[in-house]
Amino acid sequence: MIEKFNFYDLYAYFLPGVILLALMLIPFALTVPFSSSFQSGIFALVLSYVFGYLVQSVARVLFPSKVRKEGKERYPSQILLDADDRGLSSDLKTMVGKFINQQFGLQVIEGGDVATIDRARNDAFRLCRTYLLQESKKSYAEQLQGMYAFFRGASTACLLGLPAYMSVAVYALVGPRIVWLPISAALWLCFFLLIQSRFHYGEDPVPRTEKHGFWRRAWTRLSDQWYFWLLSAVALVLGSFFDVLALSRSHHVSDGKVILATIVMVLILGSTASVFAASSRSMMWDFAATVYRDYAALSQKVFKTQDAQ
Repeated sequence: MIEKFNFYDLYAYFLPGVILLALMLIPFALTVPFSSSFQSGIFALVLSYVFGYLVQSVARVLFPSKVRKEGKERYPSQILLDADDRGLSSDLKTMVGKFINQQFGLQVIEGGDVATIDRARNDAFRLCRTYLLQESKKSYAEQLQGMYAFFRGASTACLLGLPAYMSVAVYALVGPRIVWLPISAALWLCFFLLIQSRFHYGEDPVPRTEKHGFWRRAWTRLSDQWYFWLLSAVALVLGSFFDVLALSRSHHVSDGKVILATIVMVLILGSTASVFAASSRSMMWDFAATVYRDYAALSQKVFKTQDAQ
């Protein structure tokens, strides 16, 4: 549904893939000379694009598009039309509901239970997006959708690249003892939980009356992200061993500059992933709100023209 396919491809797939590939190759670049041939450049571009698809498949589960409200997981486009939501004004909600009902025959403001009206709102939102594209109206929503995908993918790429740098830093500090890998995994888990809490901040808390509700909800999210955990484990184990091995052979792992650089990289990647996760959540809401605003503005213009005729 993106009018400019290349724009979405660039921000959603290619750039996050470049970030992950670069994070994987930086430690090796210190010890292994890379070819600068044209063929190597083409291969890197293709590999970045493939990595981008992999990153986005993980990002969709890691940073879901649904938000918890009153015990239900709902899309922002559904919540924005609730009477008690302040994302859109009451007058704009009424206008959007009126135009959608006249044009598509869907009731999205009131009537029926939450599940029924959410299905209608989901259909209506998709129809609004299609209507805007068919009218060939360039919308700010297109840019927001691309930026939302970029921030979500970039945050995931930083999380997947973080274990290798964290393990190198811990290895340099504690030495070749076996405890460096469990310590690295524990520290990375702390970063992950912090970033997850940053993304889900502001959602409805689990009611206290729900026994073990918080831990059940946390476990459900973690179990749903099983392939993210698998990829992270692979990144931690393989990335750690290969990076530590490469730096050890060149005697860089005990270099004070390398230790400082890896610690700085860990802090940068962790903070960047956190900021990008929060930004993706903000973009997610802005995208849905912009679609409704653009649709209302265009529909009002169209209906006024029809009435004039």
